[in-house]
Amino acid sequence: MPFFVLISLAVMPVVFTRLIAFWIVAGGGLLILLCHLPIRFGARVMLILVACGTLAAGRGEWLSLPIPKPAFPVLASLFMFRLAVYLYDLKHRTAPFGFWRAGAYFFMAPNLFFPLFPVVDYKTFCRTYYNGDAFAIYQKGIDWMFRGTVHLLGYRWVYQNLVIGLPEVVDAGSAARYVVATFLLYLKVSGTFHLAIGMLHLFGFHLPETHHRYMLASSFLDFWRRINIYWKDFIQKIVFYPVYFRVKAWGQTAALVTATCVAFIATWLLHSYQTFWLVGEFPLRAQDVVFWSALAVLVMANMIWDARAGKKRTLTKRALGWTEEAGRVGRTVGTFVLIVLLWSLWTSETFEHWWLVISAFANVSAMDAIAIAAGLCALGAAAIWFGRTSGERTPDATDGSHHGMSNTFFRPALQTALPAVLILMAGLFPAVLAVSPSLAGNVRELRNFQLNARDLETMQRGYYEKLTHDVRFSPELWQLHREKPADWVDSTNTELLRGSGTFAGVELVPSASEIYQGALLTTNRWGMRDREYEKKKEPGVYRIALLGASRSVGGGVEDHQTFEALIEERLNRERRGPDDYRYEILNFSVMSHGPLRKLNVLEKVAWDFKPDAVLFEAQVGEPMFAALDLARSLGFAEQEYPELYEIAKRANIDTDTERAAVRPRLLPYRDELLRWGFDRMARLCDEAGVPVILVLIPDFGEPPGGHRNIRSVVDLGKEHGFEVINLYESLRDFPDTSALKLAPWDNHPNVRGHRLIADETYRRLRPLLPYRP
Repeated sequence: MPFFVLISLAVMPVVFTRLIAFWIVAGGGLLILLCHLPIRFGARVMLILVACGTLAAGRGEWLSLPIPKPAFPVLASLFMFRLAVYLYDLKHRTAPFGFWRAGAYFFMAPNLFFPLFPVVDYKTFCRTYYNGDAFAIYQKGIDWMFRGTVHLLGYRWVYQNLVIGLPEVVDAGSAARYVVATFLLYLKVSGTFHLAIGMLHLFGFHLPETHHRYMLASSFLDFWRRINIYWKDFIQKIVFYPVYFRVKAWGQTAALVTATCVAFIATWLLHSYQTFWLVGEFPLRAQDVVFWSALAVLVMANMIWDARAGKKRTLTKRALGWTEEAGRVGRTVGTFVLIVLLWSLWTSETFEHWWLVISAFANVSAMDAIAIAAGLCALGAAAIWFGRTSGERTPDATDGSHHGMSNTFFRPALQTALPAVLILMAGLFPAVLAVSPSLAGNVRELRNFQLNARDLETMQRGYYEKLTHDVRFSPELWQLHREKPADWVDSTNTELLRGSGTFAGVELVPSASEIYQGALLTTNRWGMRDREYEKKKEPGVYRIALLGASRSVGGGVEDHQTFEALIEERLNRERRGPDDYRYEILNFSVMSHGPLRKLNVLEKVAWDFKPDAVLFEAQVGEPMFAALDLARSLGFAEQEYPELYEIAKRANIDTDTERAAVRPRLLPYRDELLRWGFDRMARLCDEAGVPVILVLIPDFGEPPGGHRNIRSVVDLGKEHGFEVINLYESLRDFPDTSALKLAPWDNHPNVRGHRLIADETYRRLRPLLPYRP
């Protein structure tokens, strides 16, 4: 155990900086010291609460502490729940205590890599330390690490191939896919927990499993027992049993109901408490209340039923027949369906979003019904074959249930080694899968992480509005959120934006400058990120109005490195003769502008500069951003665009509608809104004889196959007579788009990305521009 403690401490400055490691050890050491002060236990608890309250004030930035900000979530991950368990066992003296045991329990090396970590019970942690044959413990750890890896690979496949965004939910099939995929994302947690506990086995900690086939639970109580077993044990130990025995005199049913209610309230609040320490915000959402309340009622009903039915089962023993098996299948399928529906509610931004998904089930085709029925039948078959297995028990050293290495090593070692080698070979040498291009493609996707369509949409919306939902329910976005520097300036916290007083919502402050996304961004007197221009166009000048959003603004690169500046410079450098046009590209782009707001800028601002052509930046999420534009500018639509306001009224929203409900109600009209915007722009530009060039720029965090979704925008542009420059075709096969991103947490193009966009756009734009001999 001393070796394990020293290894954990030695790893810490490698994973973090030395300063952060120092504060983690110092803060944790102080908390452990407070637990063992030679004073009354109640006084020790009060001192610990004061210390934790001080740390919480520092985490919430209400109090200035010398502790580096990244140290808070790590310190919390190590102590926020295990400290309560440690104090409980210390009070009741249920396990031995000592310097090395405390160090090993709190500073577990795997926990440094996994901020979301199972709540290991201290008594179990001590009791199971080398309580069996060492090689058998090690082999179980390897088995569990392999199982965790399989879960994580399954999660990665679900994340990249099965998860869809809310705009794609249109019928029963897509709704079923949405709710099931949302639940399957929990594989990230179960995989990580198996991996972490498996690592602890390699140091002799023979801990029990953290999850047990939770998708095959046959009741809600069974689900609660199978999923996140350590959390269930923690709540039972710290909350349920103390409450139950305190009110047991009220009667068994009343005590069960009371203890269960208190346990689930504690679960809800402690999840928010965990979010506060890891993310910095304490969420209290109505969806959380409904989810935990519904789960509590269902578990409580199962608990009371089992308590009453248990007496009957002891009187007679029945053999399992086909009716019992059918009943089990029905209960498993019913439990799974209700759980995934509740889970989708819990992870929805609003009730409106969730209801959009549920209402899509009404649009069911024969193929949808067959596919859903086939999936439920497969689940029922799995319940028969695999659902009745009991959890993997951790034996005591004295019960004689463990065996020697000869019985527990070689066969499980081979059972783990063969599939592990196959997975390793497929990952290292995907060429061996050349016989199946689709399988080889899936392996490449599993190896190369990219945000899926839903998280990409959430990240893009994050540039429009400050979102915290992403970091709560998407581990991938949460990881990016953790990597993002605290002083990173983007559209959610910049001083470069101000209200425009029009449907456009916001505009750039004229003659301003700021370090934006890591680089200096300056604006001219007209509020453009561009060089200075006269409003009156000079003779011999061909003027192009660029209407775009954040990528066209070019945050994160210098003023002269944006693709707009590079194209303009090259057009003038490579003129086709001394009398050819001089070109000006006026950058009217503003962060957080969707297609309808860009249209408003064209009408209210750009048109005064007499452009000869319009370059309109678009992307795969253009329909969704059209809905978002109207949702955020609904008050201006009534005066400026009555047609848009009529669409809003059809969606049952007005300026008094609660903001959270506006966007989900507009999503079904997103295609109509984009078509309206393109119609109006086409009429306006046709009347003036100004061509529109639609340039479609991919997001460099695009999910695999995401370019396919751009077809609707391309076709709509061509339908309106726009010239289309589709850079998705040019850049979709780029070998490593991550090399073009500004940062892991920011998919905007970097210097290299802007140059690539400029080169490809110039190559296709040059032939479209007129030549003046």
